[in-house]
Amino acid sequence: MVQSFSKIERNVIDYIIELAIQEDPLISFRGEQISFDYEFTHNMLENGTSHRVENDGYKIVETIVKQCKDKLEDWKNWLKYVKEVLNFRIQIVSYYFEPIGNRNKEIIDYLKSFEEPIESFEINCDNELLADEYTKYIFENIVITDFVSLDASNSNTFQTRVPDGIQTLFIRNAQWLTLAQLLTFDIAEIHLMHSSLTPLDLNHLLRSWTQSESNLMLKNFEVYIDNLQSMEIIMNLPHEIADPNEVSILEIGWQNVQFQGGLDIKRNDGKRAKIFLRWRDPNLIFAFYVL
Repeated sequence: MVQSFSKIERNVIDYIIELAIQEDPLISFRGEQISFDYEFTHNMLENGTSHRVENDGYKIVETIVKQCKDKLEDWKNWLKYVKEVLNFRIQIVSYYFEPIGNRNKEIIDYLKSFEEPIESFEINCDNELLADEYTKYIFENIVITDFVSLDASNSNTFQTRVPDGIQTLFIRNAQWLTLAQLLTFDIAEIHLMHSSLTPLDLNHLLRSWTQSESNLMLKNFEVYIDNLQSMEIIMNLPHEIADPNEVSILEIGWQNVQFQGGLDIKRNDGKRAKIFLRWRDPNLIFAFYVL
């Protein structure tokens, strides 16, 4: 592991540091043309380690796997070692609660001990109890500055404070999210899948935005809605029907997406937004984009 680590040490500025806290925890150095993965496992390996290099034609990924008696402890020790040597900042974390079990609090506290913000944090969990307990604990103890993905089965009664200052929020099960909470978000991009927001709630959100009463930083908002008939309630406010042949090219995340037609609404300071419906089979998405 040390030999490949020396390659990173010479050019550490060229790498994004990513942690995957999962069944076999991972420390990754993501470069533009080559990446290095350090994986820790309980599986039996010849000589205690394995090494593989993969090339998909776009990027080379060099992976070193280490057999461990306590893989989480070895992962922590190696992370501490490379952090002390390189003085790097952890930028991306992907966290899976289930395989970590009763050691989740220990690992979250360990991340907190570095006393540094993390740009992107992705939470994955299909266990409702674990999702509620440890999502809240992360949000209370880890400073996240840019992106939060909550791909978890949080309960409908889950309550938490979403991190301040992030730019993008994705929530798979947003049944717990209330209109009152949503109106407090100073977040540029919000993507909600399954939510409890009603057509009247969405109408209130649009009216609040047009009057500059809330969500002034919002640039992109998407949420699943039940049916086309919901739009009669949602759009019960002043709006214009765009020319169906009018083409809009909008920046969504890292992509430019093309739409035709849609509806236009205007804020009291002159700022305009486009509203479209689109399908993500089998779901209908209400999409709001500020121009």
